[in-house]
Amino acid sequence: MRTINQVTLLGHATKDPETMTGYDEYCKLTMTTNSGWGEEKKAHHHSISIFDPKKTEFIMRYIKKGMIVFVQGELQYQEGKDGKWWTSIVVGKYNGAVELCEKAPKKIEEDNDEGDRRESEENNDDQAIPF
Repeated sequence: MRTINQVTLLGHATKDPETMTGYDEYCKLTMTTNSGWGEEKKAHHHSISIFDPKKTEFIMRYIKKGMIVFVQGELQYQEGKDGKWWTSIVVGKYNGAVELCEKAPKKIEEDNDEGDRRESEENNDDQAIPF
């Protein structure tokens, strides 16, 4: 019988990502997700370790505190020094994904003919939507 160990999260980065001590190509990301509704709403904090140099480069360059992030990885358990068990999500080279789920900020361009500033046409796609 085949088994699956996969975690999918969509939440906010709680702080800027950090490279792991001594390993520039690996990083740690913390994020929070919510469950419940109204007064029953509860925040869940997650620790994510990324073990892929290309994903680490992307994360360190683009993801900042408060941004919405999609993470897919593997659940792992570790016993801490105090005897408590900790869970973490591990994103490897072949078994995970990290995506930024926010719209890039609009670019401002100089119009050389008129000298006025205007928004880039490629970022105006949403204005054509009727709702």
